Amino acid sequence: MWSLQNLAPNGYPDMARIGALLPLHGNGQISHTSQLGDNYRFAIAWNADISSYDVFIERGADYRGRDSSLHATHRLKRTSDQYHRICFQAGKEPKDLRMAVAMSLVWAERTSTYIANGNSWS
Repeated sequence: MWSLQNLAPNGYPDMARIGALLPLHGNGQISHTSQLGDNYRFAIAWNADISSYDVFIERGADYRGRDSSLHATHRLKRTSDQYHRICFQAGKEPKDLRMAVAMSLVWAERTSTYIANGNSWS
């Protein structure tokens, strides 16, 4: 697990910092506390079958009564998966580790905001 902090100051991924601290490719875990105080942990792994990264949500926030359906929360879960995955738009899947980390941070921040105010992502 990478022990990294302050990768998303003000809720936005700091791509320069992410690029300076992480290799272009690799597998591992990252933890993030959102601006609203929710704690997340992600496992990020290369998926050779689809030539992009999967981001597994090992620890996510409690949806506190909000719609927690897979569609509303932009998650996937296959029968063989232990954890939910972040759902990426087809053709927009992260192709390198740095983008996978950035996208996981965005997902965490948007999820925390959704939980707090109930507004959908779109």
